[in-house]
Amino acid sequence: MADFERYVSILIVDDEVDLSEILVEAVTPVFKEVVACYSGAEALAAVSGRRFSMIVTDLAMPKMNGLEFIEQLRILGIFTPVILLTGAATTTSAILALRLGVADILEKPVPMSMLINSIKVSMDVEERRSQIILRENSPEGNQDALEFAKQHLGLIQVANQKKRAI
Repeated sequence: MADFERYVSILIVDDEVDLSEILVEAVTPVFKEVVACYSGAEALAAVSGRRFSMIVTDLAMPKMNGLEFIEQLRILGIFTPVILLTGAATTTSAILALRLGVADILEKPVPMSMLINSIKVSMDVEERRSQIILRENSPEGNQDALEFAKQHLGLIQVANQKKRAI
């Protein structure tokens, strides 16, 4: 489990208490802190005052389903990686989930090894994305981008001069 030591907290959102407890037990070795919520509204309250490393949510929940919950996260500017669990996946819900930036969609009943693997892959992608953003926003990253642009601008100018000569 050494690969997971950097993961701080996860939010589990599922209205089925028994399943939530199973999910909490499965991810406890992976995360330093595991928080379970039993509705989308409760989960929104949980994310309002803190940042989670990962969110796992069910699709079918009363009052606010998983897609509505994710949409509210995005409206609030929260782009934490989300894994969507569903017992009744449809093409429409999958397309909507992908448009909302869901990291993965897993069909229930999900083997815990598959969930843990999906979490690992999603967290690795998020870590790489963060590194790219940091690099792009660093002075060195800006200098590299400027140098790259100058080289390509020079090639374009040479190509345009050759076109004019023809």
